[in-house]
Amino acid sequence: MSATAAGAASLGAAAVDKPWRRQAAVVCACGSKADVATLGNLCVDIVLDVPCLPPSNPAAKLKFLRHLESCPPDESAWEAGGICNFTIAAARLGLECVSIGHIGSEPFGKFLSRILDKEGVDVARISADVTSDFDGSTLVCWVLVDPEHQHAFCSRFDFNKAPVLDKMHKLPPKAESVIQNSKALHFNGFAFDELLPSAILSAVDCAHAAGNAVFFDPGPRGESLFRQDRSTLERILTLSDVLLLTADEVVT
Repeated sequence: MSATAAGAASLGAAAVDKPWRRQAAVVCACGSKADVATLGNLCVDIVLDVPCLPPSNPAAKLKFLRHLESCPPDESAWEAGGICNFTIAAARLGLECVSIGHIGSEPFGKFLSRILDKEGVDVARISADVTSDFDGSTLVCWVLVDPEHQHAFCSRFDFNKAPVLDKMHKLPPKAESVIQNSKALHFNGFAFDELLPSAILSAVDCAHAAGNAVFFDPGPRGESLFRQDRSTLERILTLSDVLLLTADEVVT
């Protein structure tokens, strides 16, 4: 799946103009040292043929998205998306992998948990408390394809004004323990849709202090990240051992 699809999120019941209020804790049963840990961006892609792509107007696009969520297709159209593509590929190559992130308990979450378990990928769950603003659902990206095979990506993160876990300024100790007990940390720019820059920096600092390799793929979010929190992003870039960039991303 395209890297753009990796940035998806599910459409919750909350109004998009309200501030997100989150609490988070980590539930992890991973004991042995992993080859690589990933951070955030655990999502389900739903690939769907549509007569036309969603409108660019934000209000109309949100209405389009709500209609999609009201009648989702069956599991034959679902795929493990986002950073799951990396972890599944790594696991198939024989690496021990653990993904740190949020997965809900609704059908999308159960589907994703089942796929990751089948592929041999452990999950260190970051669980978010359900509030009036957040239903705790799994991140979902709609991958829409029109009759001319043009495609577009539609998700709740297109409308969010703050990360999903915007009260968590530092990763919880159990999440840090997973990173410390892994040989490498890999994450992408879409993690910033879920976690504050300070929380992501705490993960990078943790990996760096443990002498572990850090792999960062800024992706399409890179340019906007520089505008939002340039100093934190520059530190993350400095501490990263490997940056995964396209030619266009290097220029920007």
